[in-house]
Amino acid sequence: MRKRRKREDEHGGPTIPLHGGDWQWAHLRDEVKQCLGRPWRRQEWRPRDAVVNRATGSMREYLGQTYDSERAELIRGGWDHDHCEICTHKIWDRGEEEDRFGYTTDGREWVCTQCYRRFLAPNAECRDLIAALQSQQEREDASRD
Repeated sequence: MRKRRKREDEHGGPTIPLHGGDWQWAHLRDEVKQCLGRPWRRQEWRPRDAVVNRATGSMREYLGQTYDSERAELIRGGWDHDHCEICTHKIWDRGEEEDRFGYTTDGREWVCTQCYRRFLAPNAECRDLIAALQSQQEREDASRD
């Protein structure tokens, strides 16, 4: 079996195909680093409640906090999507299965299926990049001690 080489971008770093485009590893690396080692589990995305400011229209997820009902309105199911922590792909309850399912640790932070498979799964497709990233992190941790 021939090993597939990653293409190199104009800056000399590898590019990684995600959602029909090529992403520079340099632009994904920090986000991947933040997601490594966390207990991600596959789950179907569901809308959550949101509080909307009546004057500005700004929205925040409703987590049971108190709010002024004259200034804000509770919208059941108003939080209608999240974005992948790595590539910002939209995860929501519409579209293809790839859009409706993702990986989460707490139901609030999400990683899309493609990023999970490429970077976070036990047999991640980009494990050579992940190994280098983990090695770099270990060196940085050791230099702080």
